[in-house]
Amino acid sequence: MHSDNTPHTASDPGVENSADSETAMRPETAELCFTPARELARALRAREVSATEVVRALACGMHPLADGSDMGGSLRNPASFCNVVGFRPSPGRVPSWPVADGWFTMAVQGPLARSVDDVALLLSVLAGPIRAARSPWASPAQTSPNCRSGSRAGCGWRGRRTWGECWVSDRDGIVQWPCSSGASRSSVFSMKIRGAVLERIGAPAPYVESTPLVVDELDLGEPGPGEILVRIEAAGLCHSDLSVVDGNRVRPVPMLLGHEAAGRIERIGPGGSDLRVGQRVVMTFLPRCGDCEGCATNGRTPCVPGSVANNAGELLGGGRRLLRGGETIQHHLGVSGFATHAVVDRRSVVPVDDDVPPEIASVLGCAVLTGGGALLNSAKPGQGDRIMVVGLGGVGMAAVLVAASLRKDLGSEVIAVDTLPERLSLATELGATQVYTPVQLAERGIVAEVVVEAAGNVRAFETAVAATAAGGTTVTVGLPNPEARASISPLGLVAQGRSIVGSYLGSAVPSRDIPEYVRMWREGRLPVERLVSSRIRLGDINHAMDELAAGHGLRQVIVFD
Repeated sequence: MHSDNTPHTASDPGVENSADSETAMRPETAELCFTPARELARALRAREVSATEVVRALACGMHPLADGSDMGGSLRNPASFCNVVGFRPSPGRVPSWPVADGWFTMAVQGPLARSVDDVALLLSVLAGPIRAARSPWASPAQTSPNCRSGSRAGCGWRGRRTWGECWVSDRDGIVQWPCSSGASRSSVFSMKIRGAVLERIGAPAPYVESTPLVVDELDLGEPGPGEILVRIEAAGLCHSDLSVVDGNRVRPVPMLLGHEAAGRIERIGPGGSDLRVGQRVVMTFLPRCGDCEGCATNGRTPCVPGSVANNAGELLGGGRRLLRGGETIQHHLGVSGFATHAVVDRRSVVPVDDDVPPEIASVLGCAVLTGGGALLNSAKPGQGDRIMVVGLGGVGMAAVLVAASLRKDLGSEVIAVDTLPERLSLATELGATQVYTPVQLAERGIVAEVVVEAAGNVRAFETAVAATAAGGTTVTVGLPNPEARASISPLGLVAQGRSIVGSYLGSAVPSRDIPEYVRMWREGRLPVERLVSSRIRLGDINHAMDELAAGHGLRQVIVFD
C-alpha cells in the first residue's frame, strides 16, 4: 500500500510483511471491519486478533463505532484519505497512522465520531503491539492543498515511517495523544497524574469506611486546541461534590471529582491562547461558549453546550482526556479538580494575578461566584433593603460577606439564618447584624426584602419564601434532590407581589464577575480567606466528605505541593 521505495522492515511486533499491500484482506480481517471498537480492543488484548488485522480493519473504511455509525469512506484507495469519520489533522500538520506493512500519513476531514472514546481506547491498545519510530512532521507544503482546506479528496502517501502524533477528533476539537518508540498502552496519553475518582454513587456513610472515592494514578491526555493543562494548586470541597457522592445529583461514573479549583498553566493546546504558561487561573464549573441562547442572557441562564458537556462528563470542546488502565474516566463539570493536574477548556478558566493566593482563587470559582452572584446579579438589592441569607455553608457565608460589603452604600441590615450556633457566631464576625435559627425567625416574624436560600433543601427553601417581605424577592441557589418538592402559597406570592428567582452559579459570567470579586478582596471589603476552614491533603478526601456531610467547617481546601 506504499508508493515510495523505502526498504520494508517487519521488525515491529505485531506487524507482518506483505509482498503487496494492495492485496485484498483475508475474509477474517474483512469481518473485523464491522466490529465495534471496544470489541476490537478486547480481542486485541486477548490476542484473538493481531494488530495487523485491527489496523487493516480500521483502514477498510467501514469500521462501526459504538453508536452504530460507521467510519464512512474508504482508505483502501491510497490516493484518498480525507473522508474518515472521527479523525482530523492539526492545522498545517500531517498526522500519521501505522498500517500493517508500512507507514503512511494522512490529512483527514469529515463528520466527527460521537463515540470518539471508543476509538481512543482502541488507539491506546494498539500502541502496545505497534512500535513507532519517531520522525519530524511532514512540512505543510507536502500536504495536499485540498486536504488542508478540508476537501474530501486529494490526500496521498507521504513515505514510510513518518510518525509524529496521533490526533483523534472530539466533536468540535482535537485531542492529541503523542506516540513514541516502544509506546505502552498507558503512555499514549501524555502524563501520569493522581486524582480522587468516584467509583460508585450512593455509598453509605461514613465514607472513610465505605471509600467511594479512590485516590489513583490516571493517564491525562494532552490539551487540544482551545484547551490548557493546569497544575492544580488548591481545590475546595463543596456540597455539590457531596451531592454526587451521596446520590442526590447523579453523574456518570467513574468520575474524577472536583469542580472548585485554581492552579497554574503548564501547557497550552495547539493554536495558542490569550493565556500564558505560568499564569494562575480560577477554574469555573460552568463554562460559557459565548454563542448560545443561554450565554445571550448575560448570565441569567446557563450556557447550553456547557450544560450538555457537564451532564455527559465531557469538556466543553467534547470528549474526555482521562484514562485509567484503558478505562475512560468522566470529567466533573469540566474541571475534575481533585487531582494534581487537569486539562480544561479555555472557557472554563479565568486568569488572576499572582497576588491572589491559590486557596482564595479556588473559592472564587464556586462559593463566591454563587453566593455573591445571587445578590449582585439576581437580587440586586436597593437602598435600605434588608438582606437575609438562609443556610450558612460556604456559598451562604460568601453571600453574607458580599451583603456585608454592601452595607456602607445601601444601609442594609444583614440577617443570617442557620441551625448551627457556630455558624451563626461566625456570620456575626463576618458582618451579619442579626442571626437566627429557623425557629427563632418564624417565632419573631422576621422578614427581608431580599432573601437568599443557599442550603439546598426543602425546609430551607420554604423558610426563605416565608421570610420574604411583601414586594420582595427570594433567590434560591441551593441544589436539592431532583425529586424534592416544596409547599408554598401561590396566593401569598400574588397578593403580596413577591417573586422567586432561581440562580444557577449566581447567574454569573465568570470572566466578568471574578475580577470584580478580586478587586473587592484587594480593597479589604471581601475577606474570602475567612471561608477557608481547613487545609487538607488529597488522601484525606473520604474523611473530608464525612466532615462536609456533618456540617463541620465551611470550605475544606485540598492543597497540593
